[in-house]
Amino acid sequence: MFEKKMVEGLNQGLAKLTLEQRILFINERFSRAAILSKFNWADQYLTWLFTTQNGHVALYADITAKHAEQAVLRQITSERYEISFDDLDEDVPQTLKKFDAWITSAHKSQDADATELNSAPQFAVWREDLNVIEINPLADFTPDDVELAVLKHEIPVNLAAIGVSSQVGGQDEQEALVITSRSDRQADNVARS
Repeated sequence: MFEKKMVEGLNQGLAKLTLEQRILFINERFSRAAILSKFNWADQYLTWLFTTQNGHVALYADITAKHAEQAVLRQITSERYEISFDDLDEDVPQTLKKFDAWITSAHKSQDADATELNSAPQFAVWREDLNVIEINPLADFTPDDVELAVLKHEIPVNLAAIGVSSQVGGQDEQEALVITSRSDRQADNVARS
């Protein structure tokens, strides 16, 4: 079990590591960690990071019934990375009681000035309200950093978040939710011409 008094040292240690080193460290140090995904861009990037590094985090879908895009994206993500998300049947505090760490996708705001130290989340904080350590491997990332990583690694995301509109229903809806691989896009363009 991780002790509350060790959080400050962990925060400072994680700040010195690269993102890849942080993911490896979390995988090695925390045998019981969870991600509660809302399937936003940063959560999708975090899921990709852990699945490609053979992480052993538990994945929970923290979605609402009225957001069909999240359900479609959950299915696409599960199929692409051959993973599964458990439903968040209990409230967040009850769910997190089962884990040593909560891995979140908290990151800097876009307009954060380099001198505004309080504007960025810490890499590790003790959540007294949840009695768990919150780890933020993306704490030094901006939204632009996340977007570039998502595009570089062709991670499935909701493109409507950046203004790409779609027709509701059928394949058009799914295309607006996913960045497909270049070869898939080329094959699709050939098929349409």
